[in-house]
Amino acid sequence: MRHRTGPRILVIRRENIGDLVLTTPLIRALREKFPDGYIACLVNNYNAPVLVGNPDVDQVLAAEQNRHQEQGDRWQRFKRNLKLYFSAWRVRFDYVVLATIVYQPKDVRLARSFFPRQIVAFSNPRVKRGVDISVPSELIPAGHLVEELAVLGQAFNIVEATGPSRVYPDPTQRTQALQAIEAEIPGSGALVALHISSRSSTQRWSAAKFVALAAELHQATGCRFVLFWSPGAADNQRHPGDDEKANEILTGTAGLPICGFPTETLDQLIAGLACCDTVICSDGGAMHLAAALEKPIVCMFGNAEARRWYPWKVPHVVLQESSHIVEDISVGSVTAAYQNLLRQIPTQQTS
Repeated sequence: MRHRTGPRILVIRRENIGDLVLTTPLIRALREKFPDGYIACLVNNYNAPVLVGNPDVDQVLAAEQNRHQEQGDRWQRFKRNLKLYFSAWRVRFDYVVLATIVYQPKDVRLARSFFPRQIVAFSNPRVKRGVDISVPSELIPAGHLVEELAVLGQAFNIVEATGPSRVYPDPTQRTQALQAIEAEIPGSGALVALHISSRSSTQRWSAAKFVALAAELHQATGCRFVLFWSPGAADNQRHPGDDEKANEILTGTAGLPICGFPTETLDQLIAGLACCDTVICSDGGAMHLAAALEKPIVCMFGNAEARRWYPWKVPHVVLQESSHIVEDISVGSVTAAYQNLLRQIPTQQTS
């Protein structure tokens, strides 16, 4: 453990990628409050790359989850997690912060297993068992998730915890990604990331619309494209992918400057997005990663609350139809939104 003289704090955030990205402003606020504190984060092995290289975090503890393991590996997973939790127990944390909006008894039990001096969490008068420093849930504002989580900072007398979200791409991976992109589509046009994958059917835009969009944007702005997707077959029950959809887009955009960029891992996605100038995608983890990389974004929302999940503190245009189905958003609407986005950002970022 790195030697620190300040308080030892464990932040637990084991949800999806976007949830962890949007917790980084709170982590940053804790670091500013306790510059010599020891800050660790307990996350899952799927979202852990979000915190790699983050200067505000001393240790990332990545627990493995059932959904990311093969059936025969459950016992090995249990032993690895037990070893991980034991290493956290040895730190003797002063505080465990449950960075979730809803009180979860299982998270409180997990926090208590580390024997901290105090557990900090949101709770309400009826439900606050096991919480030492209870932040009343009625104080949570009706705003963005970052603003909601910032209220937890009150437990440490932190006034402001709504700074930008941040992720840090591996420099070597970013350089390699940019070299691969430039080798395939050399030129001076801005690099536009098109991210096409989503777990939710209401968040998906069709291949035909991505093809039409690419043609319109290239004709209007001379931009180049980097196509991001989760590799694999669509019918894979454990890890569905978008190889077929990506191939349809790449075939339909033949003759345009477009580079395929399948991402097997989250760190690959972070490195690839870091190379691009702007991003067009549906609401989801990739959108929040792009915002944390300071990328201007056109984002298409399905049934999620845009006021709570929009790209945090970057230029953006949100599109959402009354049907709450992304496929109902027209190509013309996205083209217009992209042109609107360009008017919000400095010319040198997109030329």
